[in-house]
Amino acid sequence: MAAIFTVGKSDVYNALKTVEAADSGLDIAGRDSVLTQLGDVILDHNLENIIGIRLLHKHNIITDDELMLEQVEVLQDGQCCLVTAAIDAKACVSPRQPNSWQLQGDSFVPLEMSCDPLVDVQEVSKETLDAFFDGFSSALRQNGVDDIMGPCIIRRDFYGRNNPGQDFLLVETSDEDRRANIVRFAAVDDYDANRLIQTSWKASRMANDSCDPYCAPSACVPVSACVKEANGSHTPVSTHDKNHTTGHSTTTDPSD
Repeated sequence: MAAIFTVGKSDVYNALKTVEAADSGLDIAGRDSVLTQLGDVILDHNLENIIGIRLLHKHNIITDDELMLEQVEVLQDGQCCLVTAAIDAKACVSPRQPNSWQLQGDSFVPLEMSCDPLVDVQEVSKETLDAFFDGFSSALRQNGVDDIMGPCIIRRDFYGRNNPGQDFLLVETSDEDRRANIVRFAAVDDYDANRLIQTSWKASRMANDSCDPYCAPSACVPVSACVKEANGSHTPVSTHDKNHTTGHSTTTDPSD
């Protein structure tokens, strides 16, 4: 049985690959096959509205005393955003739950934590969670992707409260000074799909007949993606960058 931990480890987070290396590894492993097999595990346990699939990668380095914590902030430009930043773990008093994990041996270790109230699996029975994580760990090992793929919580109260509509997506920029990832809604037209690296997916039970530019041919609908530079680099940019030259973008599931 795979153990599920609620406390992360800095060395696990720091050992994650870059988003480009993780994306390349998924291509080598067979993207559609991997996503289909991992998505089937989620669907088998009826967890598709709670748990998704994450392309595991890091944005910065943290110390042994730190963790990456996701919280809602209003930035200087007045926009409400989700900010995941390195903070002192001992000084953190906010209620928090893991929002993504990596398989390490026989255990799932949290990579990032969140204060969002919907990042919670308490309504799911222990038996269901145990069976899911066991099945997911088996699929990861069979495909040799336990270093680049993992389960994540896909729902956020933040999304429902701040989503401007279908013509917007979530963009994540890296704030190098804060060692933080800033997630905000931006217009879909700001992005060229060819510059996106998909970083999370939601399992879907139905084929999507009205695919947007982010749809994949597998059973998994992309939920978020990383925007790369023309030269393939993933260069951090300022929190208040208006050109959104790098980061992550998130689309809603078209089947919702």
